[in-house]
Amino acid sequence: MNVSVIVPTYKRSQYLRRCLESLLKQVYHPLEIILAISADDQETCAAIEEIRESVDNSGVIQQVVVDKQNIVYAENHGLEIARGEIVCFIDDDAFAPDDWISSIVVDFESDPNTGGVGGPIIPFIDGAAVIKYTDSFARMSWWGRRNNNTDKIPYRLEEVYSLRGANMSFKRELLGFFDENLLPYWRRFEDDVCLTIRGKGYKIISDPKVRVFHHQVTTDRESVVDKTKEMIIGLHHNSIYVKLKHFKGLRKIAMVCCELFLGDKTCPGIFPVIFYGIRHLRPQKFLESIYALTGKIKGVKTYLNNK
Repeated sequence: MNVSVIVPTYKRSQYLRRCLESLLKQVYHPLEIILAISADDQETCAAIEEIRESVDNSGVIQQVVVDKQNIVYAENHGLEIARGEIVCFIDDDAFAPDDWISSIVVDFESDPNTGGVGGPIIPFIDGAAVIKYTDSFARMSWWGRRNNNTDKIPYRLEEVYSLRGANMSFKRELLGFFDENLLPYWRRFEDDVCLTIRGKGYKIISDPKVRVFHHQVTTDRESVVDKTKEMIIGLHHNSIYVKLKHFKGLRKIAMVCCELFLGDKTCPGIFPVIFYGIRHLRPQKFLESIYALTGKIKGVKTYLNNK
């Protein structure tokens, strides 16, 4: 099987170097490594040229230049030129063990009904991997409540509902393109593609052997992103919009009620937010609940406008 690897990247050249080094050392060589680079990111362009000059197999590295800082947009541009039967995705601040691609290919070849393969994204902090295990990996209840634990290693290979963007792979013929109706910061695009492939009758598999290590990067933007109005609205918009696209009948009704009133750990509903605000005397939480509700209403409108 031919394998393409897509890496969206923006101004993190020190981590990108390690990511590329790990991909170039794979036991199962990729057909191509496609870097989706922002047009204004000269730092990364310079780093890539240095890497090209220092390695023998640099011909597999390709670049596609994008004019938006948007991971969905960037990865779609990478998909436009991807030639592999399997397309793998990894973040620029992650790196993979030497058997990452070979483990992915084994899973696809073992079962022709497998449409997607991924696994844990292990935190890498202060030069060391933080290893934890879980018996509950990438689960979703019937009504849409998520329980991820994707930063922990599952005990077994199993079928799951979704994967995370820093460690996922799909059959190209099933993948299509990511939905650009999602709002910043484009979370839940992975759920969308996985639910689409599952809807076609194929399996999404998590494999403990298919693991990557993820640098816990902190920047000024990332340290405040979870508190911004834009992020809250975008997350709640995407969460309800994606599920509206894929759920049907009573499940869709139950999901909307859950989204509005309960939510989950990363995307709480109105009741948990208000309860937390009262219990901890945090007026900011009431404002966040307004942003969340605004996002959910926008998500419903986006779904209705694109039916």
